[in-house]
This record gives sequence, structure tokens and C-alpha cells, in this order.
Amino acid sequence: MKETARVPLDRTPRALDLSPDGRRLYFTVAGLAAVQIFDTATNRVVGQIPVGASPHQAPFTPDGRWALVPSQGPGELGIIDAASGMVAGTVTVGKTPHWVATTSDGKLAYVSNEGSNDVSVVDLTARTVIATIPVGNGPRKIAVQPQSARGSSSTTEIEFSVIPYESDREGALWLAVLDWLHPERLLEAERRRRSPRGLDVRVEAKEVVGVVLLF
Repeated sequence: MKETARVPLDRTPRALDLSPDGRRLYFTVAGLAAVQIFDTATNRVVGQIPVGASPHQAPFTPDGRWALVPSQGPGELGIIDAASGMVAGTVTVGKTPHWVATTSDGKLAYVSNEGSNDVSVVDLTARTVIATIPVGNGPRKIAVQPQSARGSSSTTEIEFSVIPYESDREGALWLAVLDWLHPERLLEAERRRRSPRGLDVRVEAKEVVGVVLLF
């Protein structure tokens, strides 16, 4: 792997999310209430999409139709129509939403709310919150385990979300595991000594069998 281009920016970038077809990169920058559109063919920023204040990321749904933007200022999840490059709707979630991840079928989105210590489960078809799950102090990153990544011995069709927590009073951190079929249920929590910056998980039935740090 080698660097093929370098693009100067006048603001500090946050998360970067590539479209499923690889043609567009959506990213946010500090201090700007907009999602930047980067064309991977020309290596140029070709536009921006206004959203709520302090957006953190803009990942695409698996089919590439929508991009989801948690905006901390208004406490909402913006839904961008990737074809038109416009916000098609918003859903009010918890306080200071930080991160979002979808299930593999693109029907549900999980939003970690750093300011209200919970996770909002959003039905993307109805564009409404169907569950709010108290999890712990200051949840940030969140990942959903795809069904296709489960071990071959697994017979239970369950997807999991894993949320790293901010430090508790003793300086440790926590991971929580949620069952998306029963979003009101917290399956288990694991106390950790170090904080993952990002993560993915391997699951088998209802047992977490490993955690892989991504960055």
C-alpha cells in the first residue's frame, strides 16, 4: 500500500466514510455544520451537504442509498439521500449523539448518545426511534456484527452491537453487548482496563468470543 495523492484541507477532518461503490467519500470537519463530498476519481472535494451543528461522521447504509449523520448540536440523526446529496429527513435521538452503525439489512441504526448515556435504536424506514437503551457513562464508538461474519457453528441469527464506555470512577472502561432482536435487553458488560479507539467483534450465538481493535 502506498500514498497516491494528498489533499490539503483548511479544517481538521473527523471520520471518513466511503460509499459502497467507492466513488464518493463523505467526511466531516471540525467547526463546520456540513458533510464534505470527496470524489475519489479526481481526488477533489466537489461539494458539501448542510446538516445539524457538530456532525461527527456520515456512514452509508449497506445499499448505498442513504448516509447517516449524527449531529451533536441538535441531538439528531440526519438521513442524506446519496443520489441527490440532500437531507431527506432527521430523527431526534439522545443528547450529544456521537456515532452510528446499521444492521446488515440496513433497516435499523444504532446511535450512541454521549450526553444522555444511552443508545437510540432507529427504524430507518419509519424514521423513528423504536427503543432507547441505557448503557453507561459517555458511550462513543459503536459497531454492529454482520450476520455473515458469524462463526459457522452459530445457529442463532442474532446481531450484536458493542459500545466502548468512557472511564468509570476507578479508571477502567466498559464494553456492552446488545441483542438487536430484543433492543431493550443488555446481554452483558465487560470491564476493560484500556479504551479501544475503534472496534469490531466476532460473535457465536450469544457469546462474545473475541474483540479486534481497528484503530
